[in-house]
Amino acid sequence: MPLTRSALDRVIRGEISITDLVDEDIPLFAAGATIHLYVVAMAIDPKFPIKIRHEYGAALLAGFFSFLLALAERGVIIETATARSHTQEGIKLMRRLGLPWLISPVPGIELFSVRVAESGMPFLRKYSAKLAEKRSLPN
Repeated sequence: MPLTRSALDRVIRGEISITDLVDEDIPLFAAGATIHLYVVAMAIDPKFPIKIRHEYGAALLAGFFSFLLALAERGVIIETATARSHTQEGIKLMRRLGLPWLISPVPGIELFSVRVAESGMPFLRKYSAKLAEKRSLPN
């Protein structure tokens, strides 16, 4: 979900939930727009066997990474990518991805956030390279 910085900050601090957001808090995925990407949810039913959960998880992440590249292709500038989790599986995934683990202002919910342009994470480097390529092309 694309958010303005102020909306993201209010969500992170637990002042509002995503259902309290108004239109002005959610910018469009438009060319040249600068957004703060908030990953609301990614989930796999825990009833599935572990092997299936891993396969589905890999597919979810591949789709997410493709989405980021599509945003770069459109010229959407992602300033930060942020996610929170209260489950062990979610926390484990964020750590595996290498997302910086921050101190959360909300007890019981762990916070992960990265400044995209400064990140050395491979999938974010691909996004940044694609965005730079897009921005260097004449309109």
